Amino acid sequence: MLKISGAFLCIAGCAGYGFLKIKGWKEELKALQQWIFLFQKIKSRIFYQKEPLEESCIWIGEKEKGEWGALLRKIGVLARKNRQKEISLIWREEIEAWGRQNRQLKRVQEILLQFPEYAKEADEELQMNLFSFYLEELNREKVLLERQIQEKQKPVMAVSLIGGIMVSILLL
Repeated sequence: MLKISGAFLCIAGCAGYGFLKIKGWKEELKALQQWIFLFQKIKSRIFYQKEPLEESCIWIGEKEKGEWGALLRKIGVLARKNRQKEISLIWREEIEAWGRQNRQLKRVQEILLQFPEYAKEADEELQMNLFSFYLEELNREKVLLERQIQEKQKPVMAVSLIGGIMVSILLL
């Protein structure tokens, strides 16, 4: 009876690994969707409200709840306090700190680190093109991640279940 219970627990443990892997991909997809939404809001605040980037970050950060809103608000507040420091440097530091806490979101972090490099110096048309470019990059990454989840979800679960069965057979 103990051997059978151990075999089922082993299979369940290996299946749990597959579930965790898929859950990580879905969390990354959720983060990408959230950043796409935030970039669209920043873009509209800058171009329709004619606000500077730091003020847009503060306003959106106050309206959005959760870690992404807090991150944007922190970037905006730091940029407002420290005017001699470029917002691109503040953005990079804060996104890198956020990335250290969220290691599974490496692809999102790579795109976000590139963002404000030229956003401050550009004229309005170039800023619009930059925002469109980064929104396209985030959307492209979202499509790739959705495809990855669809393609790899079943094989990951199958391999983890088969691995659990194999280990339980070896232990019996």
